[in-house]
Amino acid sequence: MKSVILAVVVCLVCSDAWAGCIDYSNQASFESQGSILSRLNFDSFGPGGGVTGGAIGGFNFQTSPYTVVIGTGNAAYDTVRNVVVSPYFSTQTIGIDSSTTQYSMLGFKMGFVNQYNYAGSGQIYLKTNLGNYLMGNYGGTSSSVALNFVGFTTTNSGEYFTEVQVAPNYNFTGGAPGLTDFVLGQLGATVPEPSGFMLLGVGAIGVILHGYRIHRKSANGKTFWISA
Repeated sequence: MKSVILAVVVCLVCSDAWAGCIDYSNQASFESQGSILSRLNFDSFGPGGGVTGGAIGGFNFQTSPYTVVIGTGNAAYDTVRNVVVSPYFSTQTIGIDSSTTQYSMLGFKMGFVNQYNYAGSGQIYLKTNLGNYLMGNYGGTSSSVALNFVGFTTTNSGEYFTEVQVAPNYNFTGGAPGLTDFVLGQLGATVPEPSGFMLLGVGAIGVILHGYRIHRKSANGKTFWISA
């Protein structure tokens, strides 16, 4: 019985260790985790920017009102690259189309759009088919200076992204998150870490010892049972 309990505990520990999402700040490291299937930026809008919305490159952008594209050279909000921001500099919610292809890798570059070159910060929320994750606070540079990469991968088998939200901590003084260079992909085959193998091995040994009893006969014919 003790062996069964041990095996159950080990399984729970392993599952909890692999739950959630992993974040990356290095794009090369992120992309090495699997295959990138879709890339999207807004450079084609030119320096004037504009509006966009609906399904584009595997993403679903807000249409009521439309998502704003702030272009380079904008008189009020200069940016090093064209970026999308939510109307009214509020939380930006972007859906991820999973109807035909499911993506376990999601990344983008982010800078904060404002008139004062402030390095803003914001909260990133991820939604998957299995759950919702608050990934925490992410600081960044002003979009007029640079854009920082952030990427995420799922860790559960069969889990894929369905939505990402980026919420500014301060809507105006810190700026709104401006996003571009979106990437979607699928993870390659992964091998559990050595610690995971060790835990699984301990659980398997417990189950085996519980299911089988080792016995031997003594010189006088008595049988001694060694039970787990």
